[in-house]
Amino acid sequence: MVRLFGLAIAVCACAMATPGVSVAEVLRWSGEFVVDGTTPNRELVITSWYPSIEHDDRLPLILLVPGRGVSSTSYSRVASFLVGHGFVVVSVDSPGIGRQVFPDGRVVPPDPRFEPPPGLMARPYVEVDRFFSEAATMGAGDLVFVLDRIAEAESDVPFARRVDTDRVGLIGHSLGGRIAGAFAAMDDRAAFWIGIEGLAPRDARRQGLGIPALAILSDGVWPYAIDNVRELAWCAKNPTYFAKVSGVAHNTITDRDFVANDSEMPAGQLRLAEVVLEFLEHHLTNSRSALRDWPDGVVVETHVTPSGDAPPGHSCRD
Repeated sequence: MVRLFGLAIAVCACAMATPGVSVAEVLRWSGEFVVDGTTPNRELVITSWYPSIEHDDRLPLILLVPGRGVSSTSYSRVASFLVGHGFVVVSVDSPGIGRQVFPDGRVVPPDPRFEPPPGLMARPYVEVDRFFSEAATMGAGDLVFVLDRIAEAESDVPFARRVDTDRVGLIGHSLGGRIAGAFAAMDDRAAFWIGIEGLAPRDARRQGLGIPALAILSDGVWPYAIDNVRELAWCAKNPTYFAKVSGVAHNTITDRDFVANDSEMPAGQLRLAEVVLEFLEHHLTNSRSALRDWPDGVVVETHVTPSGDAPPGHSCRD
């Protein structure tokens, strides 16, 4: 149960141009709320990108989940790219997890307790899963809250009547991939999951998300993470992909390396955006058939049935 205490809305005047769309406005939305009576005074900042022009049909909604310590505004170019191809994108800055920038200028850094201790990533991966469990659960609860608010909204959320909130795509970067996976495992509104340099939680990986899934890894992360990522295929009942993308790094998906006023996406970020778009456009209409054509510079493993790698006696979610 989520109980709303207060809601404040501010619309930023920083409109941005996108391909095929004249303007995409940025909406920052913050509200204090309590989750199950255990998390008082929790504030969210929501940034959204949506077409300025009206559409006859409801547009697909993407929840874009930032990595640890990264603000949602750091994904503006990728979000704008997706808006230009007919999507509405909403990103949530969760307290303690992301870097929150409020409409009134306040900046709240991430909570140090979610910063991995030295040497964690070299330990058995079950310890990594355990360390990030709290943040994944908190962040997934924030996504549920925000999606509920959009579904219930009328005039206070400009794009609310223009999106389909019953079938939502999840894109998570780094820790955001884990949060997005936790949401997908608990909420039937999740239609597909994309993790960019980020894994779904342990139970979600091993029991199956039950929806099309794409894990995107850089060349550098692939050798370290692929064995754990492949657990997503243990119970695959929908197309599940593991994509190794050359020429990118952990934060290539963000705007951090952009030169001010640079209008072009760097090659690596554009390649990631194109991989995401190929997956989204295919699985909006073909949830069961596998995607076979991918952009250059991408090596993809595809699973459409369980991989057979699960240990004896392992059970999958229905």
